[in-house]
Amino acid sequence: MNIDYLANLIQSSDVSTFRTLASLFLRSVGYPRGFFSDGPYDGGVDFFVHHDKAAGVLTAFQFSIESKWRLKLESDLKKAKSNYPEIKAFVFVSSRRIPLHSIRKLNTALVQKHGIAATHYDSQAIATEFIDKNLVGKLYDA
Repeated sequence: MNIDYLANLIQSSDVSTFRTLASLFLRSVGYPRGFFSDGPYDGGVDFFVHHDKAAGVLTAFQFSIESKWRLKLESDLKKAKSNYPEIKAFVFVSSRRIPLHSIRKLNTALVQKHGIAATHYDSQAIATEFIDKNLVGKLYDA
């Protein structure tokens, strides 16, 4: 399977399709009880705030297809932290390719400004997960 082809498919997806793919992806990596909570007043959280009772960690999730992912990430992390001050983790799932060096630099600034960094998954990470877990058929279905 060609990972670049799949990553390009993910990147070219529309909002509705990407929401479906992101939801499948999050379930595949261990968030089985997710639900959407987005809208104009979502407080910076598109998917849900997950409470891992065993670890005592609240995690907020944000999906994005925007090309200006840096601005979107920082804006939504700031909103989520303001509206859900108890969150300890923020997961950003983007249809775009996010270079590792770029996200590392941004995360340094996010920790300094907001006290929290973002775990990110981009189109390549999503494509890799779909290949590894034999979910490529679901990607094509979406």
